[in-house]
Amino acid sequence: LFYGLLSTSVFWSSYLGAILDTGCTRLEIDDDYIAGFLTTFPEASKTPFKGIDAVPAGHVISITNTRCDKQRFWTLDPDHEIRYKTDAEYEEHFSHLLRESVSCRLRADAPVWLELSGGFDSTAIIGVADQLLHEGKVNAPVETVSYVYREARTADESRFIRCVEESRGRAGHHLYEDDGPCLSQLVNPFFVGAPTYHHAFAARQSRLRELLRTTGSRVLLT
Repeated sequence: LFYGLLSTSVFWSSYLGAILDTGCTRLEIDDDYIAGFLTTFPEASKTPFKGIDAVPAGHVISITNTRCDKQRFWTLDPDHEIRYKTDAEYEEHFSHLLRESVSCRLRADAPVWLELSGGFDSTAIIGVADQLLHEGKVNAPVETVSYVYREARTADESRFIRCVEESRGRAGHHLYEDDGPCLSQLVNPFFVGAPTYHHAFAARQSRLRELLRTTGSRVLLT
């Protein structure tokens, strides 16, 4: 969530471009953000533009007519320990948290899409999602989309992807290098609010958005 403060008003939006469109602040690049992006990670409260801040995870912003306060309401406790007597109890607890996490993200009125690589993470998520759907705990079915690198054999995960698809009894969507080569230019450039590695695959992401629209979907698990 992004926000910009003026002397008499405040603008906020989950999309940085919407705030810029208001003209509420002068467009000036924040050098500290750029330095953070090029080295490790930018500060969570910064954006590429001066005068526009981001709400860091686990924080709440309180704004009155005299002040703006930022408070942390949650943080990870590295000293907290969970102790069980058996491995089975740890497995049960983990399974409960995983099911709850996946279930929360399947609250949708259209199919939810999942990036399937065939690795442990995406395979576990799709397995839990299908199980929840079968049990009637959620209503949103899951479509899978996989990025297949046929020319780069060391990055080709096709056999793992096929294994999961065969287990589900349905094929997913496959995007190949030809569908959007890395670093290829877009015909219609789009606004870049904050740089990410996804912009190196902008053409592929554009093709993915087209596929999502075919099912009216707005949620992509990655």
